[in-house]
Amino acid sequence: ACFNVELAKTGAEQSKGLMNRENMAQDVGMLFVFNDVGTYSFWMKNTLISLDMIWVDENYKIVDIYENAKPCGNEKCLPIIPIKKSKYVLEINGGLSKINNIKIDDLLEFKNIK
Repeated sequence: ACFNVELAKTGAEQSKGLMNRENMAQDVGMLFVFNDVGTYSFWMKNTLISLDMIWVDENYKIVDIYENAKPCGNEKCLPIIPIKKSKYVLEINGGLSKINNIKIDDLLEFKNIK
């Protein structure tokens, strides 16, 4: 699978994420790039579409996947906490991990990302 990604590198970009998006093309995603390896939890507050969240370590290996995170309005949204530390998180449309056979221990390749 290949995805064209928007980068979320700053704190403001990461806080906003994919909030308030009504749809996203099947070959599009958002890549969160963190300065350090750590435990990065996410929530679905004000997110309107289901997402698969894929945590990736500094060696580009997938270390955790949360499939089909459901939208959460303004009510209290619970965090989604990975089981391992990561440096990157890729968000894609919900269900695409399974459709594309993306699994833990797979390696990602980043092209044309600065």
